[in-house]
Amino acid sequence: MPSISAGPGLLRRLRGGALALAALLATGIAHAQPVVIESARLAPPGIIGDDDRRILDATEWPWAAIGRVNRMPGAGFCTGALIGPRTVLTAAHCLYDGEVGRFASPDDMHFLAGYRRGEFAAHSVATAFTIPDGFEEPQGRRGSTPADDWALLHLADPIDMPTLGWIGLGGDELLDRLRRGRLVQAGYSQDRAHILSVHDGCGADGVALNGRVILHDCDATRGDSGSPLLLIEGTGASIVGVHIGFSDNDGRRRGAAVSAAAFGPAALRAFLAAN
Repeated sequence: MPSISAGPGLLRRLRGGALALAALLATGIAHAQPVVIESARLAPPGIIGDDDRRILDATEWPWAAIGRVNRMPGAGFCTGALIGPRTVLTAAHCLYDGEVGRFASPDDMHFLAGYRRGEFAAHSVATAFTIPDGFEEPQGRRGSTPADDWALLHLADPIDMPTLGWIGLGGDELLDRLRRGRLVQAGYSQDRAHILSVHDGCGADGVALNGRVILHDCDATRGDSGSPLLLIEGTGASIVGVHIGFSDNDGRRRGAAVSAAAFGPAALRAFLAAN
């Protein structure tokens, strides 16, 4: 598909590593697929222990920079976050249409910033998206490369409103920072499709694939794919991961997120500055 960007050379270096994670998580990672709203009546998977999510109907930063990624027409949704005025960070598998066996057309992807109860603060349609070359289409699940399950949506119209802003990346010295800061996951869950749900104060169990995947206990389910893991330090917030699904290993369920370390923060910032 010509309109889909495969990404610059820095993204190609993210090939491989699936076998290392498969050895760590014997059952693999179950990606949380984009969901159709009608399926919200089903019991959501991915809730670890008690359901610690709370509804947040907030319009201030950083929450307003998080929004729904809708695949039109009516094909379901995921979550994404603005990391620049024309750039949304989400999960790569959200862009794949399993029914037809191919990636969706970029102009079928719509980002609704600050979406809440049928309204939104800003909207833009995608003109292209960038995914790592190492990402495999999520058909068999186990053969996919979890550290490559992230994507950038490039928006037709910039979302550059002072009340929204965008969220920076924070992949440097990740383990030390996770010990000092507070981890928060925020997304649009299938059972709360029209309002932002937040798990404030969840924890990271560790990292895999040389720090490129974070294992966590945040309560995130279908629809939350692509949602940011935020590290709150003082009054600041940065994205340290992108939620992609969950794993069951030895009877223990854990969430999985692509670490911001996989994006190569310095290289990604240079890429964004040039585009």
